[in-house]
Amino acid sequence: MLAIISLIISAFSGIAAIFAILGYWGNKPELIQFMETNNDSYVSATEGQISYIGDDGKTYYLPSGIMVHYQFLNPSPKDIAFFHLNFIVNGNITEAFTERSVITQVKKPSFLFFDLLKSYIIQFPKDPQGVFPANSLTPIYAFLPLEAIPVPKKVTFSIRFAIRKFPYIGKRNHYQTFEHTVYLNDYEMITRSNRAVMKQLRQSGPHTLKSNKITSKNRKRKN
Repeated sequence: MLAIISLIISAFSGIAAIFAILGYWGNKPELIQFMETNNDSYVSATEGQISYIGDDGKTYYLPSGIMVHYQFLNPSPKDIAFFHLNFIVNGNITEAFTERSVITQVKKPSFLFFDLLKSYIIQFPKDPQGVFPANSLTPIYAFLPLEAIPVPKKVTFSIRFAIRKFPYIGKRNHYQTFEHTVYLNDYEMITRSNRAVMKQLRQSGPHTLKSNKITSKNRKRKN
């Protein structure tokens, strides 16, 4: 009889362990990125292609730069925090453009991107940190102004998100990093071409927004 009871207890313990494992994997945070990450997967944006309306009613235009676009799916039942939304340029960290970059012109900006064929609304992150909501798909548009610096050969977009990685102990294992490097071989040629088209289409001079480049020199990315 005792052997049978012991067997039953062991069976229930095994079933409980299986349910615990299934529950863990079902609630395990996960982030899936869908867009292409080729080394030429970026948009060359000429000054005038990205605009917004300021609180003063005027139209403002972002300067020339590059824009990358990603789609992050969070299929887990919990929000996932992200932070350090930036670009790495020549070994230096440059904060990506966000809504806060134009806070002096407008409190709640809505950006319009004109790709020379059609216009559509894009939304930049509010801050360099935020969350990927649970059970949702979140687009990330990241813009890097290049009008004030020599055009680099390559640029790396980087974002960190709060999902632990093996061996799960230590501060650096409490988050993971998504990085995407693009090479700007054709950037200047495309920008010149776009600029010529925009010059023909523009009817009035833009209120060009000067970029605020936040660069931490000699700070190398450490994974």
